[in-house]
Amino acid sequence: MKPQLTGQGNALPSGVTIDQIATELGELTTARLAIEARVGTFWGREIPLRGEGLTDLTRNITTLKLVFKGKEYEHLDVGGDTFRRLSPEKQRRTSKLWRWACHCPYGDENLWVQILGALSHSAKFIADAPVILNNEPVHLLSFLISPQRSKKDPAMTLLAKHLRAHRHDGLNLHVWLAEDFTARKVRLQFTPIVGSRIKSERHEYFDFGIPAELAAPARDQVTGKPRPLRRRPHSRQPAGS
Repeated sequence: MKPQLTGQGNALPSGVTIDQIATELGELTTARLAIEARVGTFWGREIPLRGEGLTDLTRNITTLKLVFKGKEYEHLDVGGDTFRRLSPEKQRRTSKLWRWACHCPYGDENLWVQILGALSHSAKFIADAPVILNNEPVHLLSFLISPQRSKKDPAMTLLAKHLRAHRHDGLNLHVWLAEDFTARKVRLQFTPIVGSRIKSERHEYFDFGIPAELAAPARDQVTGKPRPLRRRPHSRQPAGS
């Protein structure tokens, strides 16, 4: 189906409205998070990156265990700052637990909240279909979010800059809703910018409300200085940071 604009208060085929979806997603607090991405190399290969963890959607904190090139990394994202857990050897040598990996200049803005704002104001409706998820009948709703097309909207301009800092141009938002329109799963399928090493990236959120005691690391447990994400088109910042 060709993406189309629809009134945010108008009912979609399943009977739910975009405003209702945005409200439901806005009330979510914590979730499990699974990430899948493919990173291109200079020789034309694509290397998979996978990760699983927990996220606090309201406090903008996420912990992930990532696997890339056969190695496992533990990342902690707090607002715009990304920390990587040191190896046991480096922990003994430095008496620290984390290395400050990088800083996103737009990361203090909660990307989840920004995306929900885009859903409420400028998302294009793609599809609404009945499906089965974990043996439960649900509604799968899909939307296209292209913030760079809303140049006159300051909030969308900021979202576009935030996405581009992570090498994304836009995204498809997929939402699985139960019969009572409560969220069961959310998928963000990002569209990479031209020339990015990130060839694809997908985030899936589920098990909403799961206990997740996440916090920023203590200052005396962190080493290193933050490395800013570049804003230029050909940044080599890896996915998942």
